[in-house]
Amino acid sequence: IRGGMLSALRGMRGKSGHYVRPLLHFSRKEIERYAQENNLQWREDSSNHSTKYTRNFIRHEVMPVLQKINPDVQASIANRAGIFEEMEKLVQTNIEAEIQKQVLFSNDKAIVDCDWLKSYPYKQTFLWQLISKYSFSSAQMEDVLNLINAQSGAYVQSETHIISKNRAELIIASVIEESTHSIIIDSIPFHSENLSLEEVQPQVVTFGNEAIQFLDLDKIQLPIQIRTWKEGDRMQPLGMHGSQKLSDIFIQKKIPLIEKNQVFVLLDNEQNIISIPKICVSENVKITIDTQRVLKISIPIRL
Repeated sequence: IRGGMLSALRGMRGKSGHYVRPLLHFSRKEIERYAQENNLQWREDSSNHSTKYTRNFIRHEVMPVLQKINPDVQASIANRAGIFEEMEKLVQTNIEAEIQKQVLFSNDKAIVDCDWLKSYPYKQTFLWQLISKYSFSSAQMEDVLNLINAQSGAYVQSETHIISKNRAELIIASVIEESTHSIIIDSIPFHSENLSLEEVQPQVVTFGNEAIQFLDLDKIQLPIQIRTWKEGDRMQPLGMHGSQKLSDIFIQKKIPLIEKNQVFVLLDNEQNIISIPKICVSENVKITIDTQRVLKISIPIRL
């Protein structure tokens, strides 16, 4: 009644983990008759008669109406529950195999090709099997399906994860809470698990590795601050004459929404953004033929 997939149709299991419900498939009348025939005493909870609870409203108001159509409706529902449980297991086994073939799991993300999804005949079942692992509800299924044909940047979010459309892909990743964490680097070299700053000779400068950036150290005033980017942040990207909003840079670089939420920036002592690691360097600190001191920034993984 409230919605759901096959698990809602098969209902409560007789055994679930360490919990066993041996009386689940007996009717209330059968249990009461057994207790009376064997002189067993039981305590009647007063809430059993209150129809303000959904389960009691169904028991006292809905079931009697259904029994007028089919006197054995309770037995019929119970029997079908077993069939639906078998169907659920069959679907889960086959869809899970398809998920392992079609979903790329990389760096705590799940990536699905939208062009493949468009042609897949069981996309709703496939997506539900996938997204139910990430706290999404069946009520969000329609919104998730709409992402397949949505524009880049569209997303659906659960309490723990976000599904975003990035060009021809759906990307599922953890929700990254907004962080106010800031690191102040007073001296170089600086090394941590996720960040390395060191001075190197100009001769070792090479380009082509997005995880490594080279800046003119003489153009940077220490200390260097590292923090999450904020709306309204601006910088002058390499090769530009004026400044740009970081949000516009992300659009131009086609940075997915999920990655955008994880971006950190480096600022000099005057609060000028000198680098967006893995994305771009400021024009104001670029390497030239006159550069004498070089700052190498290495970010092997996200902060």
